[in-house]
Amino acid sequence: MSATVLVLNLPLTGTAPATRIADAAAGCGEPVWLTSRSLRGEWAPCPDVDMVRVCENPAVAEAAAERLGQTCLPLVCIYGRPSSAAWTLLRGLAGAGVRLLVTADRDDAGHRFLTEMLSLPGATEWLTDADGVYEEARLDALITDLTPALSVAAMRTTDDPGRIPGPARSNGLI
Repeated sequence: MSATVLVLNLPLTGTAPATRIADAAAGCGEPVWLTSRSLRGEWAPCPDVDMVRVCENPAVAEAAAERLGQTCLPLVCIYGRPSSAAWTLLRGLAGAGVRLLVTADRDDAGHRFLTEMLSLPGATEWLTDADGVYEEARLDALITDLTPALSVAAMRTTDDPGRIPGPARSNGLI
């Protein structure tokens, strides 16, 4: 069985099977599992994808799909320890210049996963000031930030990721 990674509204381009699978699911705001096998071949994020949020728990992707559907900003869920499919996808996104906003449970395992993922180029921690050890406790803050018009992370400047300049705005993906 191939390793998997869960994605929501992550448009891809290229010839790898993952591109058609991800695009079809994004068309209806449905989370979908991509496999290592489906990521074989050429693929890249669509040109308008400049930021992707990454979570550990599939409950975040499920809630985002339920509440936001097609309007949800692109999300990758590693489902615990990142699999080979997750690493393939995350490295490919980072290599294409996509900024990765990463969160995980704030337990020992989550800290290890977060540290590993933050080693990727352009990866920063997502919503560091949200309360709660587990992502489920931070779910409302995460979902709010996945909402284009309300996204705090999209407004943060690259020179100071903790600074929020001016009023809320979308990152232009939708």
